Amino acid sequence: MSKKTSYLLGISLTIVLGTIFSYFLGGKGYFDAQEKKGEARAIVVQESKVDKVSKKVFSAIDSKNGMSFNANDNFNFENSGFLIVNPLSEELHEVVSKLTRYIIDNPKKQLEIIGNYESNEQNNSAFPNLGLARAYSVKSYLVSQGIPSHALNIFGKLDDDIILSTNGIYYGPLDYNIKTVIEGDTHIKDVVNGLGKEIKANPLVIHFDIGNANIELSNAQRSTFAKIASYIDKADEKTLIQIVGHTDDIGNRSENIKLGLSRANIVKQYLVKNMILESKIETSSNGPDQPIADNKTKDGQSINRRVIVTIN
Repeated sequence: MSKKTSYLLGISLTIVLGTIFSYFLGGKGYFDAQEKKGEARAIVVQESKVDKVSKKVFSAIDSKNGMSFNANDNFNFENSGFLIVNPLSEELHEVVSKLTRYIIDNPKKQLEIIGNYESNEQNNSAFPNLGLARAYSVKSYLVSQGIPSHALNIFGKLDDDIILSTNGIYYGPLDYNIKTVIEGDTHIKDVVNGLGKEIKANPLVIHFDIGNANIELSNAQRSTFAKIASYIDKADEKTLIQIVGHTDDIGNRSENIKLGLSRANIVKQYLVKNMILESKIETSSNGPDQPIADNKTKDGQSINRRVIVTIN
């Protein structure tokens, strides 16, 4: 073997051995780090995929002409919550603005808002279910942006397939549809008139214990509240919700008048918290002047301590 050949063979052997030693003495850490980076990237991609699946974007489509309003965001809610999580994205604001103009320019168009909820959520709203409460929360926002309340139809739906994110947020638990009112269709008007008669015949009655201002509605009371909310959306603009406070006859009459009004205002704030416009509510008090039970008994006094929620 020539000296030149031996020299070249030696250089090659040095390079090979150097690479092997580099791997075991330090290079291996580099390769391991690269593998870990690859694993981290894979994990990030997987998390992003989960987030994407759990988010339902805003999409309202006119079933008659295919006109659509879409955003890559939506109205979001906390677990067991019915108040919109802020802030809203600029894209959603823009889409709502376009939808508002479309509804205003086309008086026969109505938007359906279907709020979804899971069966294991706790309902702390005045509505029969959280889906309905969430839909009314979105309705209130849309009304504030200019859409007439009578152009919005509200529904709630149980859906145990909606996904709660790891940070406790439901991203877009709602569905939307744009419908067209058929010329001469009196169905909505008939329903509204029926609701008005039912509410006046069976108003919402809330009783107060002495020293207790908490309001917890029964299922029957929630149903009545939902009817009032639906009626006030569709009725004449002059229609108001009337809240009247009543007391027992224990103590000074003038103080009882004030107490009845105070309780009526507590109920008013409760309704406002549950998406009823404050401008649609008026309060008053009859104090002890209209008892419906005997004030000489504890049970009678308890029955007389009431607030009546009805319509004019």
